[in-house]
Amino acid sequence: MASKVQRDERTKWCLLRLIDGKPTHRLVSELAEREGISRRQARRVVGDAYQELQKDLDDAGISGEQYLARMIANTETAIERALQAGHAAAAVGGVNTLARLLGIGAEQQHRHQNPWT
Repeated sequence: MASKVQRDERTKWCLLRLIDGKPTHRLVSELAEREGISRRQARRVVGDAYQELQKDLDDAGISGEQYLARMIANTETAIERALQAGHAAAAVGGVNTLARLLGIGAEQQHRHQNPWT
């Protein structure tokens, strides 16, 4: 069983990645591998981090839509800065993040594709 310090560190690690727009299913996998814990334990930690994020947003009076808009704007700014600095890989990473935030791209299209058509 993890100590309170370990749980808090894991939750903080997850919270920072949720703020960056990391999908929860990927975060569960990464946390389980990184910490050597079961996926079930990782889901609990990710769930705790997600609840903490929601509470923080509610306490600040920020709606989910406002937060998403802010994340999109910040990602667009990061892409622009990466391009200006000549860091193509960072720009591509930003574009991938933006696609996830907007729910577009090959991964999302495949997920929503109707196999019967």
